[in-house]
Amino acid sequence: MSIETSNKILKVTGIITLIFGILGVIAGIVLIIGARALGTVADVAPGEEEAAAAVGMGATSLIVGIILLISSIVEILEGWFSVRASKDNAKIMPAWIFAILGVIGSIGTLISSIGDDAKGVAGAIVGVALSILIFIAANTIKKSNG
Repeated sequence: MSIETSNKILKVTGIITLIFGILGVIAGIVLIIGARALGTVADVAPGEEEAAAAVGMGATSLIVGIILLISSIVEILEGWFSVRASKDNAKIMPAWIFAILGVIGSIGTLISSIGDDAKGVAGAIVGVALSILIFIAANTIKKSNG
């Protein structure tokens, strides 16, 4: 793959990854807020079973929200460093490092989405593909820089 092609791939996939990361941060914040709302429901629930169910759902939402928030921040950094490296190849190392983290994280997401609906699995596959493209492009530029 040529350096010019790698730069184009880094720019396009970086922008897409940035958008997905921002949407993920928003979703993570919504889940965390929802977890707090479920905690409030547990406080006013009429019965013990309802309160326990609300607490359980709230705890799950909180954990998923925090994980989503952290992984989305990594995704934002992966996209930002990729776009930056596409403009200045001397700044490829952070993009390369975050591409590796992105591949690992997206594979983890893919594994955890097995058994979910088709949209969840398809989204995870897209995430893996984007991270692999970023890694390949960043690795090509890294090798050419020496």
